[in-house]
Amino acid sequence: MQKHPLSVLGLGLLLSLAKAGPSTAEPFFQAQVIQLALDHSPRITAAKQAWEAARAQVWPARMPPDPELSFEYESLPEALRLNRFGERSIGVSQILEFPARPYLRGRIAAQEARGAWLEYEAVRIEVAAEAEQACAHVWAGQRRLGYAEENLRLATEFRDRTRVRVEAGDASR
Repeated sequence: MQKHPLSVLGLGLLLSLAKAGPSTAEPFFQAQVIQLALDHSPRITAAKQAWEAARAQVWPARMPPDPELSFEYESLPEALRLNRFGERSIGVSQILEFPARPYLRGRIAAQEARGAWLEYEAVRIEVAAEAEQACAHVWAGQRRLGYAEENLRLATEFRDRTRVRVEAGDASR
């Protein structure tokens, strides 16, 4: 399993902002954290840019190859003057492909763009899951902290009562 800095960042953000509150506010707070993670994740930004780049390649893949222009000069003169060449030729050529080739290239590019989109969506789901997991860790930590505070309160109360009983002579040391 890969570890990402977003989890640590999200957990730190949650710990700094979160305070134990009523359970009705938790889903709204969790939704805010997930949205914040989705809006500011560099992994999502990179995946979206990869998808947009793949999508931009679909139409160029469907286009025919570029035409070629060629110049040829033979029998170069001694004085390098352009009007004294023995033979000059200018050519233009265009490759004519089988009609299905551009269509198939475009279809392949479209499938690659679809794959990039699926990768983008997978990264979004992954980041949302990491943010939700960070929220669960904070919630569990808050619960443990609440239990520890309750245990401390009970232990202090027990100590104070025992001290009063010992001082009153009702209990032995």
